[in-house]
Amino acid sequence: MFDENYKNLIIADVKKNGTHVLRKYDEAILDDFDLMCQLAEDNFTTLDYVSDRLKNDRDFILFCIKHGSAALHYAPMEYRKNKEIVLMAVKLNGNALEYASEELKDDEEIVLAAIKNSPMALEYASERLSDNYFIVERAVEADGEAIKFASERLRNIYYLVNKAIRNNSNAFEYISEELQDDIRVVINARLKENNENLYFTNYSQVLKFASERLKNNKVLKYANDNILKSMLMVCNDYKNLSRLPKCFFKEENKSFLELAIDIIKDSLKKLPITKENKAYCKEVARFVKEVIAQKKLEIENDNEVKREKDRNRKAFEDEIDEMFE
Repeated sequence: MFDENYKNLIIADVKKNGTHVLRKYDEAILDDFDLMCQLAEDNFTTLDYVSDRLKNDRDFILFCIKHGSAALHYAPMEYRKNKEIVLMAVKLNGNALEYASEELKDDEEIVLAAIKNSPMALEYASERLSDNYFIVERAVEADGEAIKFASERLRNIYYLVNKAIRNNSNAFEYISEELQDDIRVVINARLKENNENLYFTNYSQVLKFASERLKNNKVLKYANDNILKSMLMVCNDYKNLSRLPKCFFKEENKSFLELAIDIIKDSLKKLPITKENKAYCKEVARFVKEVIAQKKLEIENDNEVKREKDRNRKAFEDEIDEMFE
């Protein structure tokens, strides 16, 4: 219909000035399938300027999406409601979920495909699915910062938040205030990567948003990994320590809590005997007592566990207080 020289002039015009120049061309040009495909191959926004016929041409829309999944933004609603087309788009670019219909933003298969390609596409999921533990877990395992698009409820779940921070320390900014004041979360952020499947994270980033209580905690700031991991053992498992089978451990006559305390004491004993280190050890002692006392309150109605913890706690307090005297 149009000679090649004229088509080449249009292509050159669009490349130089952008697809908005298509507004000056007549409908016959904008209805030329081959020419519009050539333009869409370089710029998916071509779909916004083509003829009404091409805007409703399934083959043309699929072509545009394959060359730029955000072309879904310019597609008629019937295509944004089409699961097959939207699924193809989000597999190419998860953020195309932004342009899907509200119904498909609430479709688990669509949302999972979107976050598999781009975890931050969780931003566009429905309110229901942003409160879905399984879906949010998949997102934060790939990019922890995606936690900021999770529901308020999920941003207050320790295990999910911990996974997010393992992946990306920036996630700490978006978790609940309650967990920003949770010693376990901050300890995890302090641990460095090693052969035991721990990880490195930007602790300075965590400190920006940690509670004032933890931000200024000297134990967290200066403790080595052995102390931190032992603290985490106490924080995470205090409630169930006495119920674990002792044969599970190398030292069969010691409880889990006692082993954790031994690691802390051993690490402290290796410090040079200085005035500063004595003060630091007392800080550790006060801190561990505080953690155990907090956990003790959580199990005060469990008399069997309470008796065991009281015994271990008192023994630890006595020993650590005497350590550097």
